[in-house]
Amino acid sequence: MFISLYEPFSEQDYANDDNHATVINCLVHLLSIDKIDVRGFEMWFKDGHVGGDIAWGISDWDEYMAEDHNIHEKFDGYLFYIDADEHVDLSRGEDQKILTKEEIKPFIKSIIEHYLKIDIQNNTGVWNLIWLSKDFGFY
Repeated sequence: MFISLYEPFSEQDYANDDNHATVINCLVHLLSIDKIDVRGFEMWFKDGHVGGDIAWGISDWDEYMAEDHNIHEKFDGYLFYIDADEHVDLSRGEDQKILTKEEIKPFIKSIIEHYLKIDIQNNTGVWNLIWLSKDFGFY
């Protein structure tokens, strides 16, 4: 049986929506087939940002947005971004999507619901993500 990291989003309207592909592709970096990277979510929720070795990340607004991402106006929410080095289409530049916390909640809910279904041994980290998400208003 093949299990995809995209499975938590497969039943949602945005699963095949190009408009949310950047968001989903950032979130799958925080997932594995049988476990949630709770530390990654904790970094994002507590510090306002998380990212990877190749240029992808989730970040709230900071003074470097103009320099790093060519965003000059302050925004309320989080920037999801995937650099051309990650998506491999240099002509396209950086893929970006800004969502408010309210717009992010359905994505977190989908992740939680998916991992609750497979959490037979109680070792996926889903309960830690639930508590963390509630503490920071994402669930």
